[in-house]
Amino acid sequence: MTSPDTVTALRQQLADLQELVGWLDDDQQRQRDVLAAEVHDQLGSSLTALTMRLALIERHTRASGDPRLPEQWVRSNVLLGGITQTARRIQHQLRPIALESLGLQAMLADYLDEFGKRTGIVCALAVSGAEPDLSLATLRGLLRLLQEALANIERHAGPCQIDVTLNNDGRQCRLTIDDNGCGFDLAGLDWRRSHGLRLMRARAARLPARLDLHSAPQQGCRISVVLALST
Repeated sequence: MTSPDTVTALRQQLADLQELVGWLDDDQQRQRDVLAAEVHDQLGSSLTALTMRLALIERHTRASGDPRLPEQWVRSNVLLGGITQTARRIQHQLRPIALESLGLQAMLADYLDEFGKRTGIVCALAVSGAEPDLSLATLRGLLRLLQEALANIERHAGPCQIDVTLNNDGRQCRLTIDDNGCGFDLAGLDWRRSHGLRLMRARAARLPARLDLHSAPQQGCRISVVLALST
């Protein structure tokens, strides 16, 4: 039988762990904000200047009459477009603009669209209920949970489709992520080696929210984050 002192010590360790996860998340977000600002200000201004220079070169190219130059300009412009898209994607991953300006539903749609284009996995979003009234810290917490879930699915599940559902019934907000990947034996899950799931569980506890997990071999996986709403 576990003694009261042991239970108290375990509870304190859990509280310390949740506090540490919170501090790490906050510190990482501060670093992301700094990096996002640098990408936007420094790299963005450099890309704008390069675009203007290429436009100037293009005008001189036409005047020169050299048939080789237009082809080089087109290749350079395509390369610049790819770099610009990469910079925007990095900035979006560091600090999603939709999260702060448009809310949770727009953030989910935007992030899933980007994830689907990058991975080739079909992603679908279904929303029921009004936009939940959540703090920016809670929105960021849900975003990190979604990112971790999608990263785990991409690394381990091998699905061809992911369905995300957001439901707000006024009492609780439920974010559900379903994939049709390989699944796993939940009963035999070794939590000590499942670092991604452990991190998700700690982040959910910090919100606070309940993390539900359902999976079976060859039957995909369902991850649900249930957040009680203040009334």
